[in-house]
Amino acid sequence: MKRIIDEIEKKQISKLMLEKYLRILGNYLVTCFDRKIFNKGDNYVNQVINCIIKSTSEFSFMIYRINAIYMKALFNKQLKKAREIKEEIKKYGYGDVIAGWPK
Repeated sequence: MKRIIDEIEKKQISKLMLEKYLRILGNYLVTCFDRKIFNKGDNYVNQVINCIIKSTSEFSFMIYRINAIYMKALFNKQLKKAREIKEEIKKYGYGDVIAGWPK
C-alpha cells in the first residue's frame, strides 16, 4: 500500500492510473473491514483513507471520496453516519452503484 500511496502523492500519474490505484485502495479498505484488522498492528487504513480523500478533488472521482468517507465511518463505528451516507446516495438513484459496499 505504501508504494501506491507514494505514487499517488507524487501527482505525476495519469487520471487512468489514479483511478486504477483508487480501486485498489478501496478494495484494500473493504478487505481490512471484512477481516476486522483496523488498528491491529501495522496496516495502512488511515493512510489509505486520507490518500483517497486528498486525491479525489476532481468531480469524476467523487464516488471514491464518498466511499472513503463511508469506510472511515464504518471503521470508527459511526454506524448512523454510514447509514446516512448510503441513504443519501440511494435517494439520488445510485443504489445499484453502492450495492456491494460493506454494512
